[in-house]
Amino acid sequence: MKSNVYFVVSCADNNRRLANGQRHVFYDDCGAWSHTRGYNSVVIGSNPKELYEKDGYVCDRKRINGKDQLMPLVPQPEKADVRHIARYYYKLKRCNNACESANNMIKLALDWKPARLTDLVSHLHDIVKVQYKSVQRAMIGQGHLVIADNFQHHRIPFCRWNNLSQQEQKLRYDAFLTDTGIKCSSKPKTLTSSDGSLTVTGTSKVARKPGQRKRLRAQRAAPKK
Repeated sequence: MKSNVYFVVSCADNNRRLANGQRHVFYDDCGAWSHTRGYNSVVIGSNPKELYEKDGYVCDRKRINGKDQLMPLVPQPEKADVRHIARYYYKLKRCNNACESANNMIKLALDWKPARLTDLVSHLHDIVKVQYKSVQRAMIGQGHLVIADNFQHHRIPFCRWNNLSQQEQKLRYDAFLTDTGIKCSSKPKTLTSSDGSLTVTGTSKVARKPGQRKRLRAQRAAPKK
């Protein structure tokens, strides 16, 4: 959490909005908040030191015998030099989900300024195109993205990629996008007996005895002649 950081907000636009019968508008470009807390304090003149007011006296916070206490200033400042300030402290949430990440990318694309809906759609389209290009660059080992382990078989050397035609490149790229990664799991499927003494590799094939050519169930019945 940052300390001693403040923002100077101009209300010139809001004053014009109020004159036209509209509401205040404050754009929050810092993301979602987890919690806030605030309290009132005072400052003297141009001195940024944070002071407090108690029982009509301007006080300074001092630590006495391991406890914080408010001690009146001596001498007391002039009332004309005392300014009351409402301080608020905010803590941002971590940007760890897709919605907040997309929100941050859109704000960067719009340069943190309000825009029309058509501009928003245009910037979203540009962001998506850049992401597709980044995925394609990861296939040939370039860019800031890396292919996951389950999709390593889609990786193509850069020199080989240049020798492919546009149609072949599109086929390889589409195969990479449509691959769910389920069939390429590196972990072998195993089966364990109920007592835990035996573990074998699982298979989707029907179990057969050595030399067996037909299923026994199929031999139990025969069509009538």
